[in-house]
Amino acid sequence: LVFDGDNAGSLATERSISLLKELDIYPKVVLLKGGKDPDEIIKKEGPDGFRDLIANAIPWIEYKIRRAISRHNTKEAEGKSKALKECALILSAEKDAVIRKEYARSVASKLGIDAETVVSEIKRGAFYSGSVSRSSALKKPEPKHLAAEKMILKFASEDKDSLDIIKKDLAPDDFSDDNFRAIFGMLLSVADSAPDDMTATVAQRLDEATGKVFSGLMLEEFEFDNREKAMEDCVNVLKARRITKKMSDLRDRIGEAEKRSDFQAISALQEEYKKYHGEMRASSGEF
Repeated sequence: LVFDGDNAGSLATERSISLLKELDIYPKVVLLKGGKDPDEIIKKEGPDGFRDLIANAIPWIEYKIRRAISRHNTKEAEGKSKALKECALILSAEKDAVIRKEYARSVASKLGIDAETVVSEIKRGAFYSGSVSRSSALKKPEPKHLAAEKMILKFASEDKDSLDIIKKDLAPDDFSDDNFRAIFGMLLSVADSAPDDMTATVAQRLDEATGKVFSGLMLEEFEFDNREKAMEDCVNVLKARRITKKMSDLRDRIGEAEKRSDFQAISALQEEYKKYHGEMRASSGEF
């Protein structure tokens, strides 16, 4: 796998690794440092220089481990602990015991800890991932509006034209999740200054926790027959949710006006309620 050396390229690499693994293909990754792209490398170092990079490609699991460690300040105990947990989750999914053992040693060396600690964390990760797998059938389906929010963020991140369409109808406050609100707000703030590199720019500017959520969203795959229709339906789901909240507030206000016998207020509020009811019918999107 050879993608650009920036954050967007790294996200594309991880996504491709996941897709290829499902096909029992275990790729190697060519490392392009400094945010450079393959074309730039070839122009600067020539075909032979690029062939040298290909010859030094690293296994996918080594790539993911390096990425996991790079996300944390391993000079501090807390950062080292977080990096260990991420690496352990990667290795806990590996079925080959020899590969797990060898990479456990590698992680221990990189983090400056003993291999037994890494092995112990791998076993712990395997237990909890197994618990999650066993209990997944009992989980409630994801709320419709959350699924729509994820798809909207994915569409908005892919190109500025999609973001321009979405922002006509939605604002950050229309998202129910704090991280999703922050991500959409950041997309809006960088769209004009970095229209061709929104994903990488957003990833760099978000805080660590929200950045991880954003990276996860970029790796998610959504199924739909028509992209434009799916985007429209998702927007309508959030618009309908926003209108539902306004209608609920209006019902409360109408009830308060009835208690006061304020018939003028009741009439005005009922007219406003009818308007939102009409908008609700127009925004009944499904996907």
